[in-house]
Amino acid sequence: MSKQFFIFVSLVIFIVSCQNNTQPTSLNKKPTKNNTAKATTNITIYATGNTMTEMAFEPNVITAKAGGTIKLKLINKGTDKMMIHNIIFTQKGKADEIGVKAIRAGEAKQYVPKDSAVIAASALVGPTDSTVLQFTTPEIGTYPFICSYPGHYLKMRGRLVVKP
Repeated sequence: MSKQFFIFVSLVIFIVSCQNNTQPTSLNKKPTKNNTAKATTNITIYATGNTMTEMAFEPNVITAKAGGTIKLKLINKGTDKMMIHNIIFTQKGKADEIGVKAIRAGEAKQYVPKDSAVIAASALVGPTDSTVLQFTTPEIGTYPFICSYPGHYLKMRGRLVVKP
């Protein structure tokens, strides 16, 4: 009887192993994430100074993770009525071009040109005011940001570094 039992078990194992199994095995399968929420990077940037020589972004280098969202608060710490600022994130190598085009865009468009090189742009903020800008983090790389208010883009500059 043990010989018949052994043959029977062997036959069952053979039949089961020969079947076309369309389900992938779970041995090499990576676990899937059910949480599709992407990380949000909260950043505060200050527009500082009350003269053309003093004005700057602080900090002027910021970092974020790729594949997420940036929620940026721009706070204008200036008190002089001429210290009006915004922040524009551009494609690599396009900051100067966007700075020039911003002047042509004019105040009605808040000095933000309609251009594919603009990744994201905030509203203009007057002295002691603030605004919030939220946008999708671009691909891994380094991206310039500027203030595009006339005459500011040459001085008010920074970099967004997007990391994996």
